Order: sequence, then structure tokens, then C-alpha cells
Amino acid sequence: MTDEPESSRQKEVNSKIDNQVAPDGKDDVVDGKEEGLASQTYDSLRMHTEVDVLQMKFNSEEDAYSFYNAYARVIGFSVRRSRKRICGDNKFVESRKWVCSREGVREKKYLQRVERVRTPRAETRLFCSATFRVRYDKTIKKYVVTHFVGEHNHPLAAPHCVPFLWSHRFVTSADKAQAKAMRNVGMRTSQIMDFMVH
Repeated sequence: MTDEPESSRQKEVNSKIDNQVAPDGKDDVVDGKEEGLASQTYDSLRMHTEVDVLQMKFNSEEDAYSFYNAYARVIGFSVRRSRKRICGDNKFVESRKWVCSREGVREKKYLQRVERVRTPRAETRLFCSATFRVRYDKTIKKYVVTHFVGEHNHPLAAPHCVPFLWSHRFVTSADKAQAKAMRNVGMRTSQIMDFMVH
């Protein structure tokens, strides 16, 4: 799965501010269950070994992602969705893989463009091998962990820097309400974003 361009991410943020209700009907951009999981079980997540993780079972693909992203938040890295296998016409997810955001390497075609105007962003992918994969087990009707690599080949983020990593960024209910109020009184999106930054 390729990374989403910055311009489309900015458009998504602007559209979510413009809408009075989030598209999925939830009040926050990120699920509060994941945030609660990270805060309530900080020590237990940090103490998980490879054996512990490989014995875990989840009711859904979303539960597996919530666990791994909460684990990543505690350890100090960002998660990126990788491959998934879909079966049947109902597009049921049979298996799903998540990786560290520093997995792999940037494709050369993005670095060798002749028509490029701006200099490319700094390289962030460092062939990190951290992986988390689950597969649906039909006998127990749960997702089981089939592969887990916890080692990273790069420095992990400090706790005060973790909220700025891609998979851990979210907009709180208070910030959304304030942004909507500013929008309703006629402030432009750029002014609202400047206010939030300050």
C-alpha cells in the first residue's frame, strides 16, 4: 500500500472540519477504544514478548489493528497497513499484514522524475523488518497472529514525540468543536489551522 500524498491528506482534514458530522458517525477521527487501550495497559503492552503476541486472538481485523497501533504507540513507532488477502464475493478479509512505517524503501521512480520541481522529501524508509500479521481461523472464528517481528533497525521515538507520528495523530472532540465554531463564524481554513498550530 502506498503512502497517501500530503495534498490529499490536507483536503481530507479540510473536508472533515467542514462537515458537521464525521462520515462514519463518530465524534472523533480516531476510535477512542484504541486510545483507551494504550493508556490503560501501558505497562502490559511494553512487556509483551514475541511469544505473548503470537498467542493472541482477535474478534476482528479492526481489533487486531487497534492492538498493534496501541502497542506501536507505547514502543515508539508508527504503523502502516501493508498487504491483505480477500476471499469471496463479500470481500471478507482472510489475512492482513501491518508493518513499521519505516519498512521497505522508496521506489526509485519517485526519485528519478525529470519534471520534479521541488526537492524530494527526506528518506524515511530504512528496511525495518517489524511486522504484525493475522489470519482468520475458521475453526475458532477468530483472527490469530501468524507472524510477529518486534525488532527495529532504527531509533524509536521519544514519548513526547509519539503523538506526531502518522498512525497516532488524531483530532480531539474539543479541537473539532472549536474548529467548527470558527468555521461557522466565517474564518477561513488556513486561519483555523494557523490558530491550532499556535
